[in-house]
Amino acid sequence: MYKDGLKFYIGELTSRKYIFTRGLYDMDTIAKILGNGNALELLSMVEFLFQGNMQYFIDNCKDRSNKYVFNFVHDYRKYLIEQTRYASYEDFNDTYIKNRKSSLERLFQEYLTDLKLDQLKCADTLSIYSKHVLNPEIRFSRFAMDFM
Repeated sequence: MYKDGLKFYIGELTSRKYIFTRGLYDMDTIAKILGNGNALELLSMVEFLFQGNMQYFIDNCKDRSNKYVFNFVHDYRKYLIEQTRYASYEDFNDTYIKNRKSSLERLFQEYLTDLKLDQLKCADTLSIYSKHVLNPEIRFSRFAMDFM
């Protein structure tokens, strides 16, 4: 089943497998870590941030509290924002022209559906970049509201 562009299998939490776009993981393990098998926003955030590195997430979050997991994901997103930020406006602009979605996903370090992308009513890359530099940890939906 496809939901918000994320490929996953929905079923009972027991003995099912959770299929991420980049791997197969035991549904019980992921559901137990996240505490709620229906938390699609958190699931998509985890899948996006830990793509190719899901075992790192599991190793660090297994048998931890929901608060710990949330903080771990938040801190990892913050780390990725710092590590992958654009060197300059020109770098962002060039990337944005080539691929709007991936440039914004890199900027915000979160998975963006077409529905979310449609929320951003600004196409001026200088405005987007300049505003984002002021608060690089802002979530995309909150950022997009500033342009409504």
